Amino acid sequence: MAYAELEIMARSAHGESTQCDFKGQFNPSSKMDWCELIKDIVAMANSGGGCILFGLDDNGQPTGLDTTDIIGYDPADITNKVLSYTGKHFAEFRMGVIEKDGIRLACLIVLGTRIPLVFVKPGTYPESESKQRTAFSVGTVYFRHGAKSEPGTSDDLAAFLDRELAVVREIWLGRLRQVVEAPADAMIKIVPAQGVTLDESSDLAIRLTNDPDAPAYKLADPNVTHPYRQKEVLIKLNAALNPAIITPYHLQCTRRVHKIDANPLYCYHGNFSSPTYSQLFIDWLIQQCQVSPNFFAECKIAAKSLVHV
Repeated sequence: MAYAELEIMARSAHGESTQCDFKGQFNPSSKMDWCELIKDIVAMANSGGGCILFGLDDNGQPTGLDTTDIIGYDPADITNKVLSYTGKHFAEFRMGVIEKDGIRLACLIVLGTRIPLVFVKPGTYPESESKQRTAFSVGTVYFRHGAKSEPGTSDDLAAFLDRELAVVREIWLGRLRQVVEAPADAMIKIVPAQGVTLDESSDLAIRLTNDPDAPAYKLADPNVTHPYRQKEVLIKLNAALNPAIITPYHLQCTRRVHKIDANPLYCYHGNFSSPTYSQLFIDWLIQQCQVSPNFFAECKIAAKSLVHV
């Protein structure tokens, strides 16, 4: 299911289900809460996707939970926590806000994964001073069974394969329809894998361009092409320009002066997250500094002359 479909489902959910889970309480500093949440994220991803609503009890009643910190939590940190337990960079989710019956809730929407996520580290946390509890064990593959996240069965794996086959079948049929329904004078071209990519480690082999005559291609996953948040851009930038110290304000001024956030080559705006940036943007910044060592200082001065800086 797509993000839009899952968001609609979240707004209309009146109880927990295979694709919907409620969290009455959540403490970002609690290992127990994180282990239980990661278990649900993984189970939903393996089951084709779903949503987690923060601020509702098991019966769908508001608990009064303050979701401000949850909504503002950096998605990259969630990805890192999932990585620590599964060994996989899973980022197919969005954290946002929805209102149900006038109540403001945090909503984590999780998409399905193409490859099952398997736990490679146990989710163990202290239940009391003398007792440990395990949310999930090494080698287990979790799926959603009704309103619960539980270890998978043969039927779960069979259902996963059926979903994947349906996706592959739709892709092939879609491509076949493009050929069958193409105009009589249409041409099929083989395009060589050349040019600049947004991420050299990705499979994207096209160059983004503003040329209206260029052939149209579907953009790659923005989590791959634009993986860096501002703080990560700063880390990579300061490491490359050592000993220069570039601050968030330097970067903010540069973005405004050069209208970076309006450039899709450099910036991606998600519906439920803060802007993320591409490697091309970092390379461009480094290049500007090599040409002009005072590049960021000049941007600060230029920014002061702009309106609403």
